[in-house]
Amino acid sequence: MSSQSIFNSVIVGTGAVGTILASRLQASGRHHVTTVCRSNYEVVRQKGFKIRSTIFGDHTFHPDYVAPSVEDAAQQSRSYDFVILCTKAFPSRINSADVVAPLVSEHTSIVTMQNGVNTEDNLIEAFPGNPVFPAVIYLMSEQISPGEVVNGGYIHFIIGANPPTQGMAEGPAKTRAIERFARDQDIAKEFAADLVGGNIPTDLTDNIQGYRWLKLVWNASFNPVAVVCGDRDTGMLLADPHSRELIVNVAREIWRIGETVTGRPLPTFPGSHSPEMIVESTKKLAPYKPSMLQDHLNSRPMEHEVILRNPLDAARRVGVPAPHLESVYAILRLKASPTEKGLERGQTVPANL
Repeated sequence: MSSQSIFNSVIVGTGAVGTILASRLQASGRHHVTTVCRSNYEVVRQKGFKIRSTIFGDHTFHPDYVAPSVEDAAQQSRSYDFVILCTKAFPSRINSADVVAPLVSEHTSIVTMQNGVNTEDNLIEAFPGNPVFPAVIYLMSEQISPGEVVNGGYIHFIIGANPPTQGMAEGPAKTRAIERFARDQDIAKEFAADLVGGNIPTDLTDNIQGYRWLKLVWNASFNPVAVVCGDRDTGMLLADPHSRELIVNVAREIWRIGETVTGRPLPTFPGSHSPEMIVESTKKLAPYKPSMLQDHLNSRPMEHEVILRNPLDAARRVGVPAPHLESVYAILRLKASPTEKGLERGQTVPANL
């Protein structure tokens, strides 16, 4: 650990995204980094992570400590300042709050990188006194073998505290909410500065939920349509006018739902000023298989609950029609594995983390 490291941080779910974040936090010189690994534990413990990156160069990353489980990571002598959750979200199967609970103390901040919307709700409920940051990352990376990560193209990180609930009545509760937002935003600002120190372009925002919905515009359109249209990559999807039209229609619905739920226009950055622009920006990239398609092809569970069902639930609450999203979700459920089909909200299985 560098003599300048002042934070003790743990990454839960050290796949492609978790590996890049862990390596850059360590590179900032301000974080002692523990990684929780599962299938890649022995390789990483012995040899570290082999990273091939067009952004950060080819190198080997050795975490300060490699843990085979959350329980092992919790046995370290120092408590954690940051718990960074990089697992996929399957709320009907695994409660993320239960997973990270052994790592959380009264001064721990929780950063969740999970896709979809409302994935942080159970964390906020379980740890009401702790800052919980539902962050957003745009990253092209893949773990091609245990402990070997390929990264290239583009990376951007966005973080910010959840602002006070809109329409809160004046009074002590609103005052406390404003004070908490200011406290949490200061923590987010420091975390963002550390990622910048590790050479990850990072934005601090007061509209993090808007950015969550903005990312969902892509995730909820390209991901499921790639599966329901016959296991096609982005190039094949956009070359066909019918699948392209379906993607655009789903993206438009997510955009409308997001703006209605958040009560403000979705934030934008270059290439994302409209659903149509997001689709066109994807057309300029080399064709690739979205993560949900990769999971489907490898018989892994798909994140259809947080990427499709949660926004559909939100659409019904706020009265926004989403017929294309409804249809895609219905078909995707039919293509899900038998295990996924049998799981409904409230059912759980043990978390193997």
